[in-house]
Amino acid sequence: MAANSNTSHVTLKHDFNEIPVYVSVNGRTVAGFIFPAFGSAQQDDDTNMTYGGVVFFYNETHIDILVSADNNYGSEKQWAAIYTGMTSTWAGPKNLPRIYQSITVQAKAWKSGDLPPPAWESQKIHVAIGDCVDTILQHSLTTHPDWIIVQIQDSWRVFQGQGLSSVGSARTSFHHFGGILFGSNESHVRLWSACNTAGIGLFNAADGWGGPGFLNSNSGNISAYAWDLQEHETSYFTQDLSVDQVEGEGYLIDIAENLTTYTHTNVKLEVLEGANKNFRFDGIGSVMNEWAPFGGLVYGYNDSTVAIWIPRPDIRDGITAAVFMIGESWGWGFKTQMTNNIKIIITVRNIMVPMCGIQEDVIAMYEISSLNSYISNNWLFKVGSEITMSCKSGYRTSEENVKLVCKAENNGNWSRNPPECEEIQCPNPLVNNTNVISVNRSLGGIANISCAVGYRHISGDMLRVCHDNGTWSGSPPVCKGCYCPCSLVGSVPIKTEETEELKRRIKELKTMLSIQKNSTTKAKLKKICVYDPRPSAKGLGAVLGAGIIVAMIIALIISDLPIFISLVKRLKKKL
Repeated sequence: MAANSNTSHVTLKHDFNEIPVYVSVNGRTVAGFIFPAFGSAQQDDDTNMTYGGVVFFYNETHIDILVSADNNYGSEKQWAAIYTGMTSTWAGPKNLPRIYQSITVQAKAWKSGDLPPPAWESQKIHVAIGDCVDTILQHSLTTHPDWIIVQIQDSWRVFQGQGLSSVGSARTSFHHFGGILFGSNESHVRLWSACNTAGIGLFNAADGWGGPGFLNSNSGNISAYAWDLQEHETSYFTQDLSVDQVEGEGYLIDIAENLTTYTHTNVKLEVLEGANKNFRFDGIGSVMNEWAPFGGLVYGYNDSTVAIWIPRPDIRDGITAAVFMIGESWGWGFKTQMTNNIKIIITVRNIMVPMCGIQEDVIAMYEISSLNSYISNNWLFKVGSEITMSCKSGYRTSEENVKLVCKAENNGNWSRNPPECEEIQCPNPLVNNTNVISVNRSLGGIANISCAVGYRHISGDMLRVCHDNGTWSGSPPVCKGCYCPCSLVGSVPIKTEETEELKRRIKELKTMLSIQKNSTTKAKLKKICVYDPRPSAKGLGAVLGAGIIVAMIIALIISDLPIFISLVKRLKKKL
């Protein structure tokens, strides 16, 4: 972006589709130093003085960023993207330029789940047209907040408060500036709005800034948030300095850390006396005013150094200029103060965002639906996420559709344990006189059963399916013993696709059912003599038996008769 050019206003689109909870915009110079942006302009081109700074606002879809530009045909040297003041009024590093016409801007935005939950949140403060904010809010931290965000929302955009301003009072009734200043101590937050003239409001970038015409807002709602980040920091560095120490270091503070690796770098001051004693205020990123009274602490940083600009010591009289200033145009003179009795606090930190996770072995058992949360590839959920868990198919529980909420405690804990999911298992399908060929006892699993050797299938199911209530389909098979040679036919179920096995069974049945002539009853009776107890059968048997015996005797006699006759004849001759 460049001051007073066609790039004095840029619009960056984000994809949140909701208002970010926090937006950070920075301007990086060619020297490599990074300067924070403002939530509102405190200068316009009617003063005919050089001024600079980056101003931004945002909504549900866009972030608009502006730098100074001509609206009233002023001097060419009047506008700057970043300005750290004239050497005659502001003290700072000698070797750094004071005016940067061109810069590179970077915007970062966070959703509510991207940050740790705030330790305290104020009620909304409504500001109507003509109201002036001079408000004290009591927070609940009992210590200095590590971080404060003040948001102001009007009908179509949001802008943020800032700690300090280099403007103490309006130069004319047409001096356009605005914004909300804030500071905090261990118990309270104080808010100031720009008041007193017609050109002042909650937000202003109406004259002398890039953008679509006059941008200002005189009404809206203010919300403040405070954090205690002690439990949410992965790394942290802080350094306290007096004004004398900063001047002794040539306004360049070397930090033994790589500042660009931290998520947040901040320089603030703490007031050590007067009406705002112990209150801390964030520094700012550019000089917008050098007309008395003026003041403030401007800072920028690179990877290893923090650069600081404050009013010159020879003019810091507490009337013309001071390091800390709340001028008459803020809050109708509420807690007005100018002082140099302050300490400077440099803080850098990495913030760990609490998240709730789900282990991979648990995921296998659950159906998880997200109500209002983002699920990362690692199954991490942001604080405030609400999910509903139920057991997947194949598991059962006494609880269904259990809601869990991610809480911030211990850097992320669920509000309750997930429901207990028990895998559905059917019992062992083995019954008497059977064998289990194969079985899967999980939901939808199949048990393949056969009758034991020597037993035949009578009834029941040989193929059974495990149901979601943990029971088998059908009824248990019944197998009874075989009293004749027992084939395996019917004892083992056949699947429809097992055609070869089916053919073998059919052949076996044919063999079993075929009739052999030699094995009929009639044929067997012809070959077997059996006892007949009837009387007639006994008489017939006796006659036939006697006859057979007589016949056998006669046959023997007849066969020996010639020999007998011969013997008789021989005996006669001898006699």
